[in-house]
Amino acid sequence: MKTIVIHLRDDSYENVKRMINAINKEPGVIEIIEKQNYTYNKEKLLSLLKNKTIKVFEDINNPIQWQKKQREEWN
Repeated sequence: MKTIVIHLRDDSYENVKRMINAINKEPGVIEIIEKQNYTYNKEKLLSLLKNKTIKVFEDINNPIQWQKKQREEWN
């Protein structure tokens, strides 16, 4: 068995899926495995954080106390 990985835009996904199902006459010959590509988003986020100039959470001395205060504000 061979594997083909295809990255599709959301707007073309259903059309490609219909085409594959149309040629898949014998059950089990072609299997569609739907998977989100989170690697791209993770890499993009890491690159953004790596190049940041703002010091996020720098003024938090006690993280637990800060978190409790945030939760109190929600109530």
